[in-house]
Amino acid sequence: MAAAAVAAIIGIGPLSAAAKDDSPPPKVFVDLLACRSTQDTQARLACYDQAAAALEAAERKQDIVIADRKDVRELRRGLFGYAVPAGKLTGLGKGQDGEELNRVETKVTAVTSNRAGRLRLIFADVGTWDQTDINDFAISPKVGQAAWLEKGALGSYFVSVNKQPPIKMRRVE
Repeated sequence: MAAAAVAAIIGIGPLSAAAKDDSPPPKVFVDLLACRSTQDTQARLACYDQAAAALEAAERKQDIVIADRKDVRELRRGLFGYAVPAGKLTGLGKGQDGEELNRVETKVTAVTSNRAGRLRLIFADVGTWDQTDINDFAISPKVGQAAWLEKGALGSYFVSVNKQPPIKMRRVE
């Protein structure tokens, strides 16, 4: 169990440190790492068992979240288009490993209009987006077509469907 806890906790290091740039890792993580410095084999095993139990209890109470890189990337993809510091929250933004999500490729799952009569697109895994500019697609988007969404300047986003020139849109859901 201690080895599994050590392997699982590896994913939480960047997460906890990234929430606030200067915050220390959670105490249960620090306590687990401190067990390595114990010289006596029996004492080290007891230390790991105690630290693993504390880690398990913290995870069960949701005081700490353990996630692998794949789960974190899926979370960041789901948050694409929202004004949240997803990179800082997940530990995979600028300053960590240089990875920043600037573009998402997906499929159109629904095409409707919003109250203002503007285009509303719903995508498979990145939510609902409304048109914000006066440009239109030359050919109306259809369900199942490939699309990409890309960050623009000053919080804007561009969306292209079926390889057409992009239009500006914003995430609403």
